[in-house]
Amino acid sequence: MNAPNGSEASFTATYLDTPDRRLTRAGISLRRRIEKGKSIWEARIGDTTVSAPGGPAKPPAELQRVLAALLRGDEVLQVARLRRSKNDVVLLDGQRVLASYDDMDAALKEALEPPSEETAPPKDAPAVEHLRAYLRAQLEAIERHDPAVRVGSDPEDLHKLRVAVRRSRAALREARALLGDDQGRTLRDELKWLGGRLGPARDLDVLIALLRREAAELDGPDAVPAGKIVGQLESERTGAQGELLEALESERYAQLLALLGEVVDAPPVAGSDISLDRLTRREFRKLQRQVASLGPAAPNDALHRARIQAKRLRYATELSSNLLGKKGEGVVSAAKTFQDVVGAHQDAVVAEEYIRNAVRRIRGVSAGVAGGRLIERERVRRAEARAGLPEAWKNLEQRAKKIWG
Repeated sequence: MNAPNGSEASFTATYLDTPDRRLTRAGISLRRRIEKGKSIWEARIGDTTVSAPGGPAKPPAELQRVLAALLRGDEVLQVARLRRSKNDVVLLDGQRVLASYDDMDAALKEALEPPSEETAPPKDAPAVEHLRAYLRAQLEAIERHDPAVRVGSDPEDLHKLRVAVRRSRAALREARALLGDDQGRTLRDELKWLGGRLGPARDLDVLIALLRREAAELDGPDAVPAGKIVGQLESERTGAQGELLEALESERYAQLLALLGEVVDAPPVAGSDISLDRLTRREFRKLQRQVASLGPAAPNDALHRARIQAKRLRYATELSSNLLGKKGEGVVSAAKTFQDVVGAHQDAVVAEEYIRNAVRRIRGVSAGVAGGRLIERERVRRAEARAGLPEAWKNLEQRAKKIWG
């Protein structure tokens, strides 16, 4: 299925896209290549090329599956036709040469130039226009990273897909007074469902990367059983990938994307205009109260709730970014740092539980000893995160007070 991107022989290729150029905006190229009389469809997704034979009518089923989030049942149209020879690359209109290029990259840069991005709404635009612009950016992020998650080219694509889902849900939550109850609540519920399907695989990606590093630092007799613990988690990750793909290939997910697109294009406004600045200030006050209640020995769950509230503040501030300017950017940056500190604590809590479960499955004294050493490291990480929390909060609070006092 996946072919390396090496040197190519002479061929003619038709490049296709949806009418609104969703593939191009997502940085994905789709082409039907004719070489030595054979018709091959190819989709370039990051550093991976997915290919399958097929006729001229439509992409083969394999590519339709990988690009489902972008195609969403729409037909694809020709946007460029190129012929590559030993000497040059030419842009064709039928058999007529429109332009000639030294290499394929130069030809594609001009032939597949993405459509201009929509401008941000003015500061005084109704809140619903800021919501639409924000949700449009998240939908485009979902479209961009979904195909890469399906082919498994980079774990970061899953992370970015999950973040886009979270941001969409957070924005809809903040602006829920704007939208009709039925459609807004349905979309929030569906985004929550999708986030739940993305979470286990992403959590395992983070944990495996962490434990690989920590297991590599163990020496002597603990190194091998530590490697087995990581192997157990990698096996669980394979299972999580299967469940993730099942969700992405479901009709429920397709309907979610369609509904999100409808809200972006024509949101069902149910209420009068709202103040995004007031909503964001409210999220800051909630976080202030939560942090004020934390003590040196605050329960893990309390720190986790503070992390969730910091995310809500961050995403609400992003939604209001056109209004808040550079001060808002400062709050977003500080909120992210605060999230990272509290997130490191939560990651260590989750890691310890995963390690314990893996040790129980593997069994044996050596696995128990190695697991104990890894757990010690997680507890050190928890202590370090707690120690870094006051400074991270001080920075965030100072920046937020410049806006909301």
